[in-house]
Amino acid sequence: MNTATKALMGLVVALSLAGCTVVNAAPAPATSSSAETENPYGGFAVANPAADEVILTVTNGDKTIDFSTMDLKKLETTEVTIDEPFVNKKQTFVGVPMSVLFDSVGIKSTDKVSTLALNDYKYDDLAGKFTESKGIIAFLRDGTEIPMDQGGPIRIVFPSATPYFDYLDAWNWSIRSISIAE
Repeated sequence: MNTATKALMGLVVALSLAGCTVVNAAPAPATSSSAETENPYGGFAVANPAADEVILTVTNGDKTIDFSTMDLKKLETTEVTIDEPFVNKKQTFVGVPMSVLFDSVGIKSTDKVSTLALNDYKYDDLAGKFTESKGIIAFLRDGTEIPMDQGGPIRIVFPSATPYFDYLDAWNWSIRSISIAE
C-alpha cells in the first residue's frame, strides 16, 4: 500500500470515528486555554441542517415517517434537566418523548428497535426499555440547537433516576433513524 493510500485510509477512519461515544473514557485533554472554545465532545464544527431538512426517519415495516426539526417541534415535547454524564455538567434538554415517535408508526413496547447514528453507531433494544426510561429525542440543549459536533442535531437522552440514565450505550448521539430491528 502506498503512502497516499495509507493517508487516505487514515483520514476516512478518523472522520468515521468523529463523534463516537466512548463509555467510561477519560475526557480528552484540553487543547485550548479558553473554556468557551473547548468542545468536551471532541470533533470539529459542522453546520446543523436547515430546520426543514429531514433529520430523523422512523420506520415500522411499510410505515415510514421523516421528521425535520420543524416537524419535531410541532409534536408533544418534554423538558429534562440532568447532570449530563458525558460532560458532567448540568444541562436542560427539550425533545420529543420516544413513546410519541413509536406511536406515530405503530411500534409496540415489545418490538425490538434499532437506533442508528450518523456515524453508523447502532443500538438495539426493546422499545419498552426506551419508554420505561422516559427516553427523549432531544433537539435543544440549554435553549439552543445541539451542534452537530456535540451530538446533534438530535440525540437520545434519559432523565436521572431512570434505568437507562446510567446505561450509556443507549444514549445514541446524532441519531438519524429508528426502525424495527432485523
